[in-house]
Amino acid sequence: MSDRPALSIRPATEADLRFVRASWFESFRHGGYAPQVAFPTYRAGQSFVIERCLAKGRCYVAFATEVPDEVVSWVCVERALGEKPKESGLLHFVYTKQVYRRLGTAIALTRHAFNALAVPPAEHTHDTKVGRSFAAKIGTKLNPYLLYL
Repeated sequence: MSDRPALSIRPATEADLRFVRASWFESFRHGGYAPQVAFPTYRAGQSFVIERCLAKGRCYVAFATEVPDEVVSWVCVERALGEKPKESGLLHFVYTKQVYRRLGTAIALTRHAFNALAVPPAEHTHDTKVGRSFAAKIGTKLNPYLLYL
């Protein structure tokens, strides 16, 4: 018998987005390249980026089925035009709470999100130390320039 609770997936609610914003901001700050940026600069710039990604993309959350208000993982994705005239999937960020990591939660959630968009994953916009191995597993390449389009 597994100690893991059953998880379900749904589109993020407005209440979920408070957690999404906070965890994205802090996770990228500590796991990305933000330590090289002064905090006031990071706060203004990354808050803008997060809001823009949320407005353009779709956010899905994984939650403990028995506790629907507890988000254990989330992902923000969008449909984007690739190099060829074909749409592809763009991963902005994925986050999983520490105790739910290494259980396949983020992979399952990300696959669900791209299936909902009906596009294959192709690129990602945020580079982090942990995210590099995750990107290799799902087959995306870094393209931060899509944040400026």
